[in-house]
Order: sequence, then structure tokens, then C-alpha cells
Amino acid sequence: MSKQPQEPSDLSPVFRWEWLKAIAQIAYDRAWWVAKHAITKDDRCGTGYRRWNLIREDISEAVLRLDWLSVPNSGAEYLFAFRGWPIRFCRADADAPLPVKYARATRTEQAQRSLLAEAGEDMPPELLYRLLVVCDRAGLYPVGIYFAAVEQDTGDIVYVWSIPVQAANDLGDDGRAAAPLVTPKPPTILPPLTLETAAEAEEVAHAMERERQEKEQAERALAAQREQHKGA
Repeated sequence: MSKQPQEPSDLSPVFRWEWLKAIAQIAYDRAWWVAKHAITKDDRCGTGYRRWNLIREDISEAVLRLDWLSVPNSGAEYLFAFRGWPIRFCRADADAPLPVKYARATRTEQAQRSLLAEAGEDMPPELLYRLLVVCDRAGLYPVGIYFAAVEQDTGDIVYVWSIPVQAANDLGDDGRAAAPLVTPKPPTILPPLTLETAAEAEEVAHAMERERQEKEQAERALAAQREQHKGA
């Protein structure tokens, strides 16, 4: 690549903000729902698999309403794609941003890349693309969603962007947002970012939880005022 990419679309036009945000919101909402409904005896592995499996199901369902989205592999090596460009998702830790098994291309991913090359798509052969769900220190609540470009030979993250999402404060029992998604406008320039440390990620999680509690308090106070007016 001749120059440092400033936005995901500099890697390919398919990595547009509105598409990345739509998928990131799906992943974030479901990850929050799984954390909220975790049981006492859940360990990180059990919660992690439930989160991964339900995010997979939600993205697959979204194919029915998003014509730019497809799922070349719906199995254990799950792969979704933007206009054919393959992406895998996984949970990331600040101490180990990319799990080893996600640092290499799967067989389906390689086949998908070959199809794009045959179609004349200008895909950098050295890069793989990943959606990273970063959780708090306990591996439970999501604190950020990132889009990363990975060096295929080394498995190193070479570019990464934080994808803005809405706080998942108002989800239904099925884990989907009660209100329609309103996609915020992307910043003019969003340079590649570094994943937070575990301590910073935990601080963000606590701040989001405080924000959620304050919102609930304000809603309860407003509801109480309405009841008082009705009784007056």
C-alpha cells in the first residue's frame, strides 16, 4: 500500500462506515445481552462461546435485510463478507488483541479471496480483515468493537480502527435494540488506533455502567413524576 490508510475505506471501498457500524452494533448489542444474562456458574469459555454463537446467528439473519452482506461459511470457521470481501469476528483481549486461530486465513477465506482476485478485485494479498469484540477484564461486558487489518504472513495487526456504537442500554429479551438504529455520521478522519490496555478497557466498562444506571434513575424519576401528576 502506497500510503498509510486513514479510514477503513482506504483499504477498500466496501469497508464503508455505515456497513461497519451496522455489523458492529449487531455484535455489541448481542455481546451486552449475553453479559447481562450470564449465570453465576458461567466461566469465560461458556460465556464466550454463547456470545460468539449468538453474534453469528444475528449476522446471518441480517443477510436477509442487507444486500451487501453475505455469509460464505456459517460453520465453526464462520465468515461473513461485504460485497464478497471476507471478514471474521472474534473476541479480543487488550493483552492479546488477536487470538492465534484468527491470525491465519481459513480455507473458505482463501477460496473467497481467490474468487475476488479472479473477478479483478484489487485486494491486497498480504492483508486479512477482522472484527474484534473487546470485553472487560472479566471477559464479560463489551467495551469496544474494532475493525482490524492483519498481516497474513505474521498474524500481526497492522491497522485498527474503533467503530462507534450506541450504548446497549435498552435491549429487549431477544437481545435486539428496542429502537431503530440511528447511525451517527463518521468522523472526517479516524486514524488507526491502539487497543486499550485491560485497565483502560475496564474503566470504560465501568463508565458505561454508571451511565446506564444514571439513565435508569432518571427514567424512574420521570415515571414517578408522571404518576404524581395523574393522581393530582
